[in-house]
Amino acid sequence: MARTEPTATHFAPALGTPQGGSAVRRRGKRRRTAVPYVMAAPALALLALFVFYPLFENFRIAFYNWDSLGRPGQFVGLANFGYVLTDSYFWNAVRHTAIFAISTVTVGMIIATLFAIWLNDPRLRGRSLLRTLIFLPAVTSSAILGIVFSLLLNPLTGPLDTLLTDLGLVKRPIDWLGNGSTVLWVVIVISIWQGLGIGLIVITAGLQSIDPEIYEAAACDGAVGIRKHWYVTLPMIRPVLVTVFLISMLGSIAVFDLVLTLTGGGPDFASDVVATYVFRYASGQGFGQATRIGYAAAAGLFMSAIILLATFILLAARRVSQRRQS
Repeated sequence: MARTEPTATHFAPALGTPQGGSAVRRRGKRRRTAVPYVMAAPALALLALFVFYPLFENFRIAFYNWDSLGRPGQFVGLANFGYVLTDSYFWNAVRHTAIFAISTVTVGMIIATLFAIWLNDPRLRGRSLLRTLIFLPAVTSSAILGIVFSLLLNPLTGPLDTLLTDLGLVKRPIDWLGNGSTVLWVVIVISIWQGLGIGLIVITAGLQSIDPEIYEAAACDGAVGIRKHWYVTLPMIRPVLVTVFLISMLGSIAVFDLVLTLTGGGPDFASDVVATYVFRYASGQGFGQATRIGYAAAAGLFMSAIILLATFILLAARRVSQRRQS
């Protein structure tokens, strides 16, 4: 039999003909497409384990009357949600959360903006040191700050009341954390002081992105002093201010550790917020009752709904601000 010599067509895939080249390209494309998913897989696994699964379990448990022992067995449907909606203490916590968030964010942003403008002056000496001192509370644990201030504001042994009494500014010590009319505002002031550094750093970054020639042109038109900042600085950093407002508001709505360690929501629920309300029932501290995990889960879902609603409103306001600026 005559021997058949191999031709070039036998080696078409290996030699990079259109058929072989397209297959190689497809395999390379699949590998390149799979790389991001492989790299993100560990983070996605952690996200699913510590975020999505707890959210699903929280939603499921909210339909049960469960004291955390054994497995949820008594299905109560929407009863937990109904109890939350009719509980005056829950709406009291919602009101306190709203007051805390609005006051903390509004006053904190105003103070942070004023400090940022002041410390952005190149003629000011020691600017870096002052920024560092203002930023230090932001990197301190809220729980630690709560414990420290609970000691500082103690009416019997706290140094603040002792100093005020010795100076003759007050006749008797003030129970800052034991007075229902002042306790929430004390928490607000401490929270503003702690969060001042974050807003200061972000707003300072926005100020440093403004071209100095813009100020020079504005000065030629008479925009100097306060007018310079009102007509030039604030409009130029509006996107930064909106971003700081959005982040600060969401963090203030979810406030928990500072209130828990400082006041525990007291006295007589005068500083109670939604997070401490949920914690009380989840830990079995709700009016001397047993642990009510299902009820706490339902209240937690309402808290999540409040945060989502606030997020949508703030994002809508941000889009409106961006359209106006453009």
